[in-house]
Amino acid sequence: MTSFRFDRSRPTRRVVAVAWLIGSLAACGGDDTATDSRSARPRGADDRVAGTAPTISGSTGELVFEAVEVPADFPAEFPIASESTVVQAAAREGTTGTWSTITIVQRGEPTAVFEWYRDALEGTGWTVQPGASEPSAHVLHASRVDSYLDLATGPHPLDPASGWVRTHAEIWMTYP
Repeated sequence: MTSFRFDRSRPTRRVVAVAWLIGSLAACGGDDTATDSRSARPRGADDRVAGTAPTISGSTGELVFEAVEVPADFPAEFPIASESTVVQAAAREGTTGTWSTITIVQRGEPTAVFEWYRDALEGTGWTVQPGASEPSAHVLHASRVDSYLDLATGPHPLDPASGWVRTHAEIWMTYP
């Protein structure tokens, strides 16, 4: 994911950043088949991917999410809120580090969820640079030594009024 930092005096960059945020949140869902749609990289045999698309309950019409385990090589440095459900997780080891993605859902307000992740990342040594923010959708970029991550939080796009918030992060962790 590309990080956008914008100057409030330049509305064109703000529009681009907001468009990127909306596209990023929209691209976070779905099932992961032949390629990783969020990064447009073909997956190799060494990838560990888990996750399914949410289903809609026939009796209530509510979104239903299936929890998945994060891969063993997923970075422990990434905080996961205890009240959240991991619905997609992947890790791909490279020669100099691990590229990971994660999608998490939880009930709440997008701003509160975003603030929790921002504070948790800062509390574990990440330098956080805020990105685009709208009333219900937020993006940040964080770095730590030679590692970085991009995170987007907003209402779940399948039912924005449901109270479900989706957070998606892509993480590059460099080996020590």
